[in-house]
Amino acid sequence: MHQVVKKASAPSSSSSQAQSSSSNSSSVPSSSQSQAPKSSNENQSSASQSQAPKNSSDSQTSSTQSSSQAQAKTDTQVTPVDMDVSAVARGQFDSIAGTWKSSDGSRLVFNNTSLVGDITAQGQATVHNYVHPKDNYQEGSGKYDATLSRDRGDTSGIVGDISFVSKKVAVSGPSYEQDTIQVTSTGGTKVYFKESDNVTLPKDVTVTDNQLPIDGGIAESGSYTLTKRTAVKNTPSDTAPVEFYLEAGDKINFDMKVTQDGHSWISYISYSGVRRYVQVD
Repeated sequence: MHQVVKKASAPSSSSSQAQSSSSNSSSVPSSSQSQAPKSSNENQSSASQSQAPKNSSDSQTSSTQSSSQAQAKTDTQVTPVDMDVSAVARGQFDSIAGTWKSSDGSRLVFNNTSLVGDITAQGQATVHNYVHPKDNYQEGSGKYDATLSRDRGDTSGIVGDISFVSKKVAVSGPSYEQDTIQVTSTGGTKVYFKESDNVTLPKDVTVTDNQLPIDGGIAESGSYTLTKRTAVKNTPSDTAPVEFYLEAGDKINFDMKVTQDGHSWISYISYSGVRRYVQVD
């Protein structure tokens, strides 16, 4: 979740002393308790317990562990399927369905028809990125170039170019022994390789956008520390009402940049799920 980090204040010394005092006052067992030998009845009871057969609860725990192990195996399993570039160009993603991972830890998750999620190396998932087709695909070329955008209907909010490249066909640029998906943006090119057959978002990721950014928004993550008191708005506009102010020293973890009304804005999604905008020029 992208958010605002308030400038930290110094911790209270009395709180630390209280914790230290509490730690030193831990109870110590009495000598009579620590030296008391077990009776014969206690030894017999202990032996009986160690020899008791597993109950149904033990069986359920074992079954749960087996299920978890099976799920983990599914999440890392890769079925060898050659990329069908022609089918991908037609919007049929069966041959690329699964999770693809780049060297920096970023991941793309596809199902049979669409991009399910675009996950950063920090585990933040964007679910509003779409593969927008181009009209320049040449049958048999082994490479399909498309646009990765923030809106299904057009190319507003372009993230970058996305290419689906078959290992079977020689193309210009670096070649790989595996099928690849390559995303090129202002930050360079990321090359993704098939990691698993999993077609759903992992449970440990955080979905950071619950609404589409406005036209012209560029997906870009980073942090920005304010140097002065600054207004926060729900729309990147000079005439938009001010929701509240942030103070100098507050740090904003943003996921998008916007140029609007002749100004530069950074944007983040608050804990309440509302997208906020801050003017930074």
